Amino acid sequence: MSLRYARWLVLLLLPLLGACESDQPKFKMRQSASSNYFQATQLVDRGLGGEALVKLNNIVWENPGSKVANYAYLRLGDLYSERKEWDDAAAKYRMFLTLNPNSHLTPYALYKLFVASYNKSLVGMILPTPEVDRNISIQRGLVMEYTRFYLLYPNSPYLQKILPYYQASLVNLALYERMVGDFYMEREMYNSAIGRYQYLLRQYPAYPQTVEVVDRLIEAYRKNKEPQKADELVQVRQRLFGKEPHSQGGQPLQPVALEP
Repeated sequence: MSLRYARWLVLLLLPLLGACESDQPKFKMRQSASSNYFQATQLVDRGLGGEALVKLNNIVWENPGSKVANYAYLRLGDLYSERKEWDDAAAKYRMFLTLNPNSHLTPYALYKLFVASYNKSLVGMILPTPEVDRNISIQRGLVMEYTRFYLLYPNSPYLQKILPYYQASLVNLALYERMVGDFYMEREMYNSAIGRYQYLLRQYPAYPQTVEVVDRLIEAYRKNKEPQKADELVQVRQRLFGKEPHSQGGQPLQPVALEP
């Protein structure tokens, strides 16, 4: 082979050699990510969740878009949930759902996101409770998410697990309407109070203290100079609940909180 043809052969082979060389680091990177993920799971099993968080966060930063990184988001959500760091947990579950919309683990991730979102609405260190006058948008969002979950995964075992959180959110939403109605009553804004009590009774028929709301609505009608409506509602109340006042004397329920 002449020197001229040898030079041309070298020039043709150089791109192929460069491609093989550039592929090698990528293979090592993927192998390293899988190894780190396995090591992180071992750390979790040994009770070293803090060290596992470091490894998993490194995986998602160093290997964006990889399958290992996608599943690392789910594991991070679980670890943050165990630490009750609900904002971080919710963010990781959302990332997993965004990157894996059709995963078989989607119902599980939605369930865990539901729990994390609910607990984000709680305030207080010793006895966390929902601060319904400030975080009511979270409660409304949970009700919508439950409906969506029910329509998409009606046979999922996680549906029953999120049901208590959904029911608690409904109670908290009803309590919010009750608080606003009582606020208007105290300020003699009876027409506004009537609207709130009526909305509560229509939207949340399972509210545990419906009878007290009916009594407050009757009182609001009378003070708003609508005796006929008050009398009609008294008859309805007697048919449904009897003549006796409720044992709790009209005191509203406390916000409902659940253990994660």
